[in-house]
Amino acid sequence: MENAIILRGVRLDADAVFCEQDLADALGVRCSTLRRARRSGEIRYIQRGRSILYRGDAVRAWLESPICTSTPVSEGGAR
Repeated sequence: MENAIILRGVRLDADAVFCEQDLADALGVRCSTLRRARRSGEIRYIQRGRSILYRGDAVRAWLESPICTSTPVSEGGAR
C-alpha cells in the first residue's frame, strides 16, 4: 500500500509534517477551513508554541473520512 498521496505537486507522506498555511495551499483551501476542521475534531493536529502542525497521516485520514456526517431524515420526510 502506498504511504503517500500527491496533491497539487506536494507529496503527503504519512510521517510528513505541515504548517497550516502550507497545508492549506497544498489542499487548495483556506486556513479557516483547516481551523474549522481542527476545532470540530475532524482532523488531528500538533501544537508547538504558536504553530499548528498537521501530520500527513492525519491529513489523509481527514481527506478519506465521510463528507456528510449528518443523520438521515426520517422516512416521513422533512417538515
